[in-house]
Amino acid sequence: MAQSEETWKLLSRWITPEDGQLWRQASYRFHALVAAQWRHGRVFLAGDAAHMQPPFLGQGMCQGVRDVANLCWKLATVQRGEVQGRAAEALLDSYGHERQAHVRELTGRLKAAGAIICERDLAKARARDARLLADCAGVVKDTPRQDVLPRLETGWLMKQDHSGRGTLFPQPRMADGRL
Repeated sequence: MAQSEETWKLLSRWITPEDGQLWRQASYRFHALVAAQWRHGRVFLAGDAAHMQPPFLGQGMCQGVRDVANLCWKLATVQRGEVQGRAAEALLDSYGHERQAHVRELTGRLKAAGAIICERDLAKARARDARLLADCAGVVKDTPRQDVLPRLETGWLMKQDHSGRGTLFPQPRMADGRL
C-alpha cells in the first residue's frame, strides 16, 4: 500500500484529506517465531529474544514478563545455593520446558486471531462479519482474556484438581472501577 490514495480510500468512511493529514503509512508483515532452544549453558533467552508474536491480543510484552517471572526465581534460587549440582541444572532447564509449550500454544492462537482480523478478501471478510454477528445475536460480547489464553500446563502448579489450576490470574478492578 505505497500510494496515499489507497490509504485515503480505506479511510474515506471516517476521514478525508480535507479533514486531516496523512503523516505516515506503512504495511507490516507480522511474524510468529519461537526459539527452539531457550538455554545454552549460562545464556538464557527471554521475551523478544525467545519469541516473536503478532500484535493481536496484546500478548508480546505479557509473554516476556511471564518468561522473566518464571526465570528470575530459579536463577536466584541457584545463585543463593539453595539447590546445587544436577538439581540446579534441572531447575534451570525447567524454564525453557515450562515456557516454550505455553508460548507455542499462545502463538498459535494469536496467528488464528490474526487470520480472522486481517482477512484481505472482501467477500470472505463480509462472510466473517455476518457469521460473527449471527453468533453474537447482534450483541457485542466481552470475552475475558482468560478464556482466550492457554492454560499453564507444566511447572509448579497446585497438585489437586481445581477449575482454576493453570489459568492466569484475572485482572481485578479497583473500588472506583479502574483496572
